[in-house]
Amino acid sequence: MTLDRSLFARLAVVMSVLLTAGAGILVTASWYSARTAADDAYDRVLVGAALQIADGLAVQEGALIVDLRASAFEMLGLADRDRIFYRILDPSGKTLTGHRDLETDVDLATVRREPVLSSGLYKGEAVRIAVVGRALSDPAASGWAHVILAQTVGARRGLTHELTLGAATTIVIMCFLALVVMILSIRQALRPVNQLGGALRRRDPQDLTPLSVSVPRELRPLSAPSIISWVASTNASCCCSVSSRMRLTRYGHR
Repeated sequence: MTLDRSLFARLAVVMSVLLTAGAGILVTASWYSARTAADDAYDRVLVGAALQIADGLAVQEGALIVDLRASAFEMLGLADRDRIFYRILDPSGKTLTGHRDLETDVDLATVRREPVLSSGLYKGEAVRIAVVGRALSDPAASGWAHVILAQTVGARRGLTHELTLGAATTIVIMCFLALVVMILSIRQALRPVNQLGGALRRRDPQDLTPLSVSVPRELRPLSAPSIISWVASTNASCCCSVSSRMRLTRYGHR
């Protein structure tokens, strides 16, 4: 089975496949990078808001109270498409205020060193959860109080989509331009082959002189006198063979 496609078509298809595969890899990498950047940005805001809420914890007249600062929720309000849930636990683990059914798998003992972030589900929605601790030294309420703050992930996913779309658009445009340049380069590189083919088609089969076409070093063996002589002898042999068969056929009919 022979392939009828030209050398130009084969090279163009190979280059297109390679560029498409490369573009797919780059878009995937861009999506991962955009998601990481969006998560980092919103995680910083979420942790900052949780720390502000924890700073509002204080003991007054032997009771633990919390001052829910508006600035903490204003920071989270920048993501207007997201919902916010919170829960504040006193040192005994009881809910001081907030959503009592908001749970986290985080070991609260680890929160004493630094804020801890995790992902989970709350009321059927994907949320990002930040847990921070606040040490209390008042004799009436000593120990560690904890703030659990959760935020839905719609805004960060939207930011990921926007960043990925922008990067993907740039990648597609660059790959298209690269493909155009490659196709023009392939056509230019194959021009000597076409010139050599045209010279051979126009040439008299009995002409054994070297071709006057200027070709690259790789194609010089095809224009050498030995090749031309071999092609001419092959053509002559074929003609003789056909003539002999025709004569034998005529004698056979007689």
